[in-house]
Amino acid sequence: MESPGQSTALPLLILCLEFATILALAYLAGLALTHLVRRILHAALPALRATARWLAESWSRSAVLRRWPRVRRWVGARLAPGSVAGLPLTIVLVSGASAALLLGELAEAVIEAEEVVRFDAAVDAAVHPYRSDAAVAVFAAITALGGTEGTLVVTGVASLLLWRFRRRRLIAPLWVSVVGAQLTTWFGKQIVGRPRPEFVTGFVESSLSFPSGHSTAALATFGFIAYVLARASTGWRRRFEVLFWFGFLIALIGFSRVFLGVHYASDVAAGFLVGSIWLLAGIAWLEWREEQARVEAAG
Repeated sequence: MESPGQSTALPLLILCLEFATILALAYLAGLALTHLVRRILHAALPALRATARWLAESWSRSAVLRRWPRVRRWVGARLAPGSVAGLPLTIVLVSGASAALLLGELAEAVIEAEEVVRFDAAVDAAVHPYRSDAAVAVFAAITALGGTEGTLVVTGVASLLLWRFRRRRLIAPLWVSVVGAQLTTWFGKQIVGRPRPEFVTGFVESSLSFPSGHSTAALATFGFIAYVLARASTGWRRRFEVLFWFGFLIALIGFSRVFLGVHYASDVAAGFLVGSIWLLAGIAWLEWREEQARVEAAG
C-alpha cells in the first residue's frame, strides 16, 4: 500500500520522465534540423540574394509604375536585401501579419467553433492525472516567471545589464515588445471576454482568459533576450543552444498555465501569437537602430 507521500510524488516523477524524453527528442531533432537548414541556406543564399536584387531592379524598371516614381522607389526599397529597412523588414512585416491573421482566426474559433472547445477539454483531461500537490508546486514556481512581477523583474534586470555593457540602444525595443504585448493582451481579453476554466488546483485568477498574459509576456520578454544573446554569440551551435533553451523555458511557462488549470490550451496558443507579433516588432526596431548606429559610425 502506497503512502500519501509516494502517491503525491509518483505523478510528478512520471511527468518529469516524460518531459525529459520529450526534451531530449526535441533537442536532437532541433539540432539536426538547424544543421540541415544552415547547409541549405549556405548553398541557396547567393541565389536568393540575386533573385531579390532582380526583383528590385525589375520593379524599378516597371513601365506600369513609371507614372508613380515614389511608389516605385518605395517598393523597390522594400525588396532590397542590403538594408534592414528593405527585404528583412518586409519579411518581418509579412511574418507579423501572418501571426495577426492566425490570431484573428483563433479568436473567432474560440467564440464560435465547438472544435476548439473540444480540443481544450481533451488537453485538460490529458493533464489532469498528473496534477499532484508536488507537481502543482513546481509549476507554480515556473509560472511566476511569466507573471507581471516576474516580467518586470526580468525586463528590469536585462535593461540594467544592457546599460552596463553599453548596449543601450537595445533597451527601448525590449520594453516596446514587453509593454506592447501586455497592452494587446489586456485589450484582447476585453474584446473576446472568455471566462476562465474551472479552477481545480487551488489557483484563482480574476481576469478573463483569452489570450494568456503569461504566455504573451514569456514569448515577448524571453524571446527578445534570447535573440539578443544569440545575436551576440559566435557559431551556429551556440546560437542554437541559446534559442533552444529559451524556447523550452517559454514553452514550459505556457504549459504551466494549462497544468495549473487557469487557462485553456487555445489561450496559451493565442498568447504565443500575440507575443510573437510584438517580438518581431522589437527585433525590427532593434535592427534598424543598430544599422543607424553603424551608418553614423561610418560617417
